[in-house]
Amino acid sequence: MLENFKSQGEVISKILDLKKKIWSGYFAEPKIKKNFESEISYDFLVYDRLLRKYNCQPRGALYLGGHKGEMLLTLVLLGFKKILVVEPQPELFEQLQERVALINEFISSYDSLIDGEQITLIEAVQCGVGALNSEAKFYITSKSQLSSLFKPIEEVINEETIYSESKVSIDNQIVVPIKTVDSLIEESSGDVLEFNFLYMNIQGSELQALEGAQKTLPHLDSIYLEKNLTPRYQDSPKPEEIDNYLLKHNFVKAWGYLLSDYGVSYDFYINKKIGNRE
Repeated sequence: MLENFKSQGEVISKILDLKKKIWSGYFAEPKIKKNFESEISYDFLVYDRLLRKYNCQPRGALYLGGHKGEMLLTLVLLGFKKILVVEPQPELFEQLQERVALINEFISSYDSLIDGEQITLIEAVQCGVGALNSEAKFYITSKSQLSSLFKPIEEVINEETIYSESKVSIDNQIVVPIKTVDSLIEESSGDVLEFNFLYMNIQGSELQALEGAQKTLPHLDSIYLEKNLTPRYQDSPKPEEIDNYLLKHNFVKAWGYLLSDYGVSYDFYINKKIGNRE
């Protein structure tokens, strides 16, 4: 019994140390701290209520547009057991990988504390997401959240500059690997049946990502995405194209909210098979 208490003490000490590392990672940068606070204090409850209302039991989440992993803890707290996160920007991906490693170790430590096997596993992949496996030009902007496979239009650059501390600009163009959602799952440790939620914040590439998810879409219960209602990127799909594509694949919009100042909406779609449960 004493040995058991000693072992537990070591695990708790490890957990406390990991907490400090994770929290400092989220709170070191003011912008990440603000985003993280928003995700935990507001958006977490939105996702939780939506998933409950539409009977979407969390199993596995596809997180496209991972950035620095601001959404990871929300997905863990919601109860997703498999999380596959994708980010194409090299510098951001390096930070994302570090965060994924810390959170995986953090979760595993809690599993050890109760003598259980690891329940949740997060995997990260560095690539863009599209309709076909290929390579493509990627536009990196000084405001990393705007970076995209599509070139931001001048009006958006000017608009974002107004809300930023310095001028927003396109700083670089790089070539990144493109993978389909179906390929991402096939190459992961998971199975398509394990993933039932798709989260996308990929700046105009939503339709292409959906087109590359032919095998995955039938198994999804719900999809949450940021959608541009006004043109923000050159040659990017129109919002009705996304809605029509999803409708053709058995998904209907169940809820959404609009950020009129930015010309974007955040929409939640459910598979009709889920709606039939009600």
